[in-house]
Amino acid sequence: MSTILLPIAVIFMDFKTALVLVAITHLSGILGAATFFRQGLDKRLILLFGDPSVILTVLGAYIVIYVPQNILTIILGIFLLLFSIYSLGHPDFKDQRRET
Repeated sequence: MSTILLPIAVIFMDFKTALVLVAITHLSGILGAATFFRQGLDKRLILLFGDPSVILTVLGAYIVIYVPQNILTIILGIFLLLFSIYSLGHPDFKDQRRET
């Protein structure tokens, strides 16, 4: 979802505000999913993925504070361009979460 929402949000607002909007959207989705699937939550997976996610989110927040917005926008653009080229060059590339 961030791959689509963040670039669109950056068109209409500054980078920091767009990140907050995406963060709120993700937080809402995570809380909704955790509430809906609370019986099946795997505590080991939460620790395995949740802790690094929180640490890297805090690191990312510091990067946004200290790195100029135009550089962040360029980095985002380069990432999206490379991701698009890779996806087009590898038609078998797909979301692994959907395979069962």
